[in-house]
Amino acid sequence: MFENVFLHKDFRATTATELIDEKFIRQFLDLMNQPSQQVRLALTKALHQLYRYVVPRRQLIRRCMSEIISQYLCGEPYSHAIPNFLTFRGMNIRNEQLFMASEYRPFFKNILIPLFKKCEYLHLFEPYLISCIGEHIIREPQLAVTLIEALIRNWPKTDSQLQCSHLVQLRKAITGLRMGNECLFERLCTTVANCISGDRTEVVSRALDLATDIAFRSHLKKNIDELIPIIASAIKTAEKHWDVSTRILASGAYASLQSTFPETFDSLAQKQEDMTKNKFANEVARRIRWERISKLAERNLSRMGESECSLSSVGDGIKQEGGSRLQSPAREHPAEFAFPDDCSDGMKKDIIKPNSNGQQEASAMLNDVNGHEDIDMTDLSMPSNFVMNEENLYDQSR
Repeated sequence: MFENVFLHKDFRATTATELIDEKFIRQFLDLMNQPSQQVRLALTKALHQLYRYVVPRRQLIRRCMSEIISQYLCGEPYSHAIPNFLTFRGMNIRNEQLFMASEYRPFFKNILIPLFKKCEYLHLFEPYLISCIGEHIIREPQLAVTLIEALIRNWPKTDSQLQCSHLVQLRKAITGLRMGNECLFERLCTTVANCISGDRTEVVSRALDLATDIAFRSHLKKNIDELIPIIASAIKTAEKHWDVSTRILASGAYASLQSTFPETFDSLAQKQEDMTKNKFANEVARRIRWERISKLAERNLSRMGESECSLSSVGDGIKQEGGSRLQSPAREHPAEFAFPDDCSDGMKKDIIKPNSNGQQEASAMLNDVNGHEDIDMTDLSMPSNFVMNEENLYDQSR
């Protein structure tokens, strides 16, 4: 019934523009959030009629769709209309006579690319998302660089489903990659090589399909000396995979690349294999060297512990010797070790320590002098060459 309204002979677009406002469009798009696929298809047909005949409201329809998808990206509940919205936007960009880059580029960067991170419902709208992104790249090939950079930057390392989805998108995006992006393609080759040398069967098969793609091989020709060894070593690793079908695919991919680069492929692959062996040997030598260093460090620490024990015993002996001298009635140096008569034993701490000249001097450290302001401290002052540290004790003990 809604479709027949636009096909009626008395239909006027100017009158419809006044009635179809933002509230009406938003309610209509919310109505498409139905689990039933038949209901969504019927409403999608009506939406196409609305977009076709009510031209002044086209931009408003696109904006409301972007808002609904953005709400889902921000944590709102999933809308069943998202696959229909993606199909709708892909068809519109294909048939749009005037390509508005100022509107479609933000939609591509801020809406389409972040949808790959929503892995919970990705299986429901992934084919529609891939199709919509492909339509944007066909219309503007420069968006392929943006897509590849975003996929490599946000590459999932643990989710096999997302990795396969990213590899499918990379295969479509490589067709739009132009000259002057050699650094980006080198990063892409490294990512693909890591996927090929992995353990997940589905990811390895997808990566091998990408490595044998015509567009991928055409970009390999631009920098054969650096890129071929990376891919060749990864395929050699995949030939030792635990899955038989994966090993067969790896052998076929190796033969395909070998036929594409018959003169240089074998030599570069052997060169990379030699470099890998040398790298492994250097790593083994480095580990052996560090094990020796750790053993020497442990032995030195044990020796230092023994030295500290001997140092403490020597210090205790010196303290005991000094205390016995001070407590004996006959002092060798009465002028230096004399204290006032009113000083109690609790106020005295005596340390006998050798100075640089090998002579022994006494230093008295008073902890509490309250009530003893009349004590003469002239004879208790430390000499100028007195240094209180453990180095002198350690040197003297040796």
